[in-house]
Amino acid sequence: MKKINPVAIIIAATIITFTSCEWFTHSNKKTFSIIGNWKVDSVYKNGFLPDSIQRLIAATNFKEKRGEVYKFNADSTFNRLSLKDSTVEKYYLKDSTLFFRELNNYIPYAFSIKNDSTFSFINKDSVVFVLKKQ
Repeated sequence: MKKINPVAIIIAATIITFTSCEWFTHSNKKTFSIIGNWKVDSVYKNGFLPDSIQRLIAATNFKEKRGEVYKFNADSTFNRLSLKDSTVEKYYLKDSTLFFRELNNYIPYAFSIKNDSTFSFINKDSVVFVLKKQ
């Protein structure tokens, strides 16, 4: 009867372990998820405001939005939580565009991930909303 070489067993076990396990092929990179509570960190106008009246209106609107909380849910709904009211609306995210349902249409907003706890979106008036994970 032939003896099995212990070195061959160790090599075979090592090969089986490395090829069947995902230790080296599995990425530990976290994927971004919009699900959760996001607080408006800053709001600013991207571009030039031509006169002082428009700057004043923009500053007033920005102050109202700062501190507002968006709660994004897994069922494609989100709530805008504020001191005055809470609304439930629909959204979806595709590639680098965030779509909010307004009336009967989905309106696209340019979407950018800053890091795992911060993202921004830009509305049609070039107003940038920066949100931080709560």
